[in-house]
Amino acid sequence: MSRVRSLAGTLVAVALVVVGCGRGVPAGGLGPENPTAATPLASVTTAIETSASVLGSALAAGGYELDSVTGPFRSSEPAAFIGLPRAVYRVRLADPDDGPVVIYQLPDANAAGSAAADLAEYLASGSAKVNYPADALVSVAQLGPTVILTWFSPGRSDDPDAARGAFDLMATVGRAYQVLP
Repeated sequence: MSRVRSLAGTLVAVALVVVGCGRGVPAGGLGPENPTAATPLASVTTAIETSASVLGSALAAGGYELDSVTGPFRSSEPAAFIGLPRAVYRVRLADPDDGPVVIYQLPDANAAGSAAADLAEYLASGSAKVNYPADALVSVAQLGPTVILTWFSPGRSDDPDAARGAFDLMATVGRAYQVLP
């Protein structure tokens, strides 16, 4: 009988750990409810502002708007990106979880190109893929000294056609780095 109780206790403990592991970071690796998420820059750099303006113009051609996100927000990223200056934006869509955009600032265009390649490689890796829905489309681009990251999931979007339209417009900005499936 004590073996049954011991086994039952172990199963309850495992279940609690599994449930606890699912909290904090929603699918996609993004989220304001993540207590360890970094807060974007309160005042953006000129390079980030320029990249956001170029993105905003591209989106405006399709009738979309780009909004700043001021709360904590963290995307799946390599460790080297954690300390980079960054700003977070969101394309205004029906679903508030659609259209995340992160713009990272690097010292110069060469460093940004290298960082964009590293980010694209990281996002194609198994350790990063688990942070995104299986159908997620991810875009990494370099524009001057900045790296632009955006993604969306057709299966989780309230309006996948609109989200795809915005995603496709943003993918025209800068030098694209392919995130292999």
